This record gives sequence, C-alpha cells and structure tokens, in this order.
Amino acid sequence: SLGQVYRARYEGRDVAVKVQRPNMACGVARDLYLLGNWARFVESVKSILVPKQRPYDIQLIDAFCRGAYGELDYEHEAANQRRFKDAIANGPASLRDVY
Repeated sequence: SLGQVYRARYEGRDVAVKVQRPNMACGVARDLYLLGNWARFVESVKSILVPKQRPYDIQLIDAFCRGAYGELDYEHEAANQRRFKDAIANGPASLRDVY
C-alpha cells in the first residue's frame, strides 16, 4: 500500500487523513525502473521467439507507470475528488469536503 488512512477530527468534523509512507516515491520509482527493464528483456526474447507478433510489453508497462506515479500525487487525487464532487452535486449522492 502507498499509504494509510486515519480517522481524525478537523474543525469539529470527522475527517479521513491519508498519509503517504515515507520514501514511497523512491521505492515506487525503483520498482518501476526494474519492471521497465524486465519488459525490455521480455520484448527482446519475444522478438526472437515470435518475430511476427507486435511487441506491447513496454507500452503496457509505460501505461502502468503513469498510473502508478499518478497514485503518488495526493494533490492531484484531491483535485479529482473536488471535480467529482462538483459533477455529482445535483444528484442523490454527495461527497465530503476535501482539504
């Protein structure tokens, strides 16, 4: 897990506080670097074993990496939650404020 969520009180209201684990970005970057190297190796082997197949491993890992780095950006996540809250404002469901 990238972090943990804790229950707390803020300005008299119950809130959830999301805390990212220390050095998580470095650990994720290292893991994704290794995963990228593995994908390049797999593509090189597959190009020999199955030369007519279009390689996709590196593209797949690149897309996964973009998503993984996005998960580390809690400010971006908060902005997305605010946009979603605004989008459903007139519907039957609602979301709490994001600080």
